[in-house]
Amino acid sequence: MIKWGIIGYGRIASRFEKSLSYSHNGELYAIGTRSKCDEAKHSHPNIKISRL
Repeated sequence: MIKWGIIGYGRIASRFEKSLSYSHNGELYAIGTRSKCDEAKHSHPNIKISRL
């Protein structure tokens, strides 16, 4: 299992996150963001999210 982390929660990160749902050996593990921290926490309650 590959655990992925996203730095910056913008449009490209959102697309990458959706593509991970098709992966059999990858999962979204963490998100680091400055401006969209609350949005990311609301969308992903089970993911580690930190403000950069």
